[in-house]
Amino acid sequence: MNRLEVILESIIGEAERKAASIVNEARREIKESEAAGYYEQQQWKRKYETAVSANTEKEIMMLESQRRLERSRSLARLRSEFIAAAVDKAKARILSYPVERYFEIMYDMFSACAPKKGGSISFNKRDLERMPNGFIDRCRLLVSEGHLVLESEPVPISGGFIISSGRIYENCSIEAMFEDNDRLIAAAARLVTEVG
Repeated sequence: MNRLEVILESIIGEAERKAASIVNEARREIKESEAAGYYEQQQWKRKYETAVSANTEKEIMMLESQRRLERSRSLARLRSEFIAAAVDKAKARILSYPVERYFEIMYDMFSACAPKKGGSISFNKRDLERMPNGFIDRCRLLVSEGHLVLESEPVPISGGFIISSGRIYENCSIEAMFEDNDRLIAAAARLVTEVG
């Protein structure tokens, strides 16, 4: 039994004991009240038992509502944890792709956000060391004005790249790809269910 069920059982038991106590007290008072007529005693007893029953029902409904709310919160927390795990798994999968596949993804990302007036592109140390020949030349063809400079100083990101063009700074790191991006988060969730 989980904690909420133990509390629920305890409260229901207490409510039943309280109801039984009230009913017993009512019965005792009825017996002691010889002056009152039988009809009046029965009316009073029914009214008292109805009130006790209504209070017990209200407590049970309140506890059921609390149980549903707790279950809903628990499901929301689990969903959030699942999505975070899916995103982490998707990031790790992208970072573990073979060099050719990984840099094809980087090229596709760059083509989606290539600066028109040129600028510079920065990678992490690992990507700088394993970058295929001709990758930057392919990226340069996507810049319509000016030229693209590959920065030799690595940046502290797990993967992806950072573009600087004048005062414009575009974070295309793997981490930034998944931040507040519902479409990619949904894809990451699908990836976990397909792979994991």
